[in-house]
Amino acid sequence: MLSKIKLATAALLLGALTACGGGDGDDFNSSFSKTITKNGVTYVCKSQSAANACENNNDCTACETSTPGVVITAQCVTGAGTVKATENGCIATISNGQQTSVCSGTALKMLTGIGHTKQKVIAEGATFSAGSVVLNGIKVSCS
Repeated sequence: MLSKIKLATAALLLGALTACGGGDGDDFNSSFSKTITKNGVTYVCKSQSAANACENNNDCTACETSTPGVVITAQCVTGAGTVKATENGCIATISNGQQTSVCSGTALKMLTGIGHTKQKVIAEGATFSAGSVVLNGIKVSCS
């Protein structure tokens, strides 16, 4: 009778351990959390592999931003063949496509599409360190 109780207890313990993340080999740990700041954006990574990818490969897509920010909706000031980007970010149509631009320090950061936050454009956008770029005859620059 005592060995049946021990066997039942062992089975329950094994089931509980498996339910808490000990069974499928994934590196997800419900108690793991690492905060990483890259290019002014703070990410919270919930697994070691996501944290490693964010730190080592600049791939933070598996992590969450701790402060998602406000989506950029302002339109850039445009003129004859020019687009003026701003520090807070703006959107412009360039060659049949929409670009979201942000001036970050002396660099111009650009990300294709709309619906982006300033933090996302800074973290993931193309960097033009001179503060400007010419795209299909249109000069995009920091104002």
